Amino acid sequence: MWLGLFLFCLAISTAMVAWACIWTRRLMTEDQSENFWSWLLGWSMKGLLLPLALWVIMNIGISFNLQPFMPQIQAARNAGGNWVPVYMRVMAAGLFIVSSYWSVATLDASASAAEQSAEKLIRVLR
Repeated sequence: MWLGLFLFCLAISTAMVAWACIWTRRLMTEDQSENFWSWLLGWSMKGLLLPLALWVIMNIGISFNLQPFMPQIQAARNAGGNWVPVYMRVMAAGLFIVSSYWSVATLDASASAAEQSAEKLIRVLR
């Protein structure tokens, strides 16, 4: 059950990220598209990979003093059983949330940049 949920969230998250990248590329002007891949890499590292890495690390439970953030993982680990399925369910939710927020923020930033470019072009043409 947990593997299916994780794979489903992974597929949906991948589709959202790909959709945001494609539309961001389409909204950029020729001047902006020269640095698209370097900009996207930096933007993805800061907004997608760093929050996911923090979510993964902080829910593992780094030490006895710093327990996992999610109570479901704490309870499963303290019970002494197999806590990996619970951990993967929490990771699936975190992956979905982070990728959906990143996709919306990416599209918002690219739409704002496209609007500014269009306004600048209109001022030049007048």
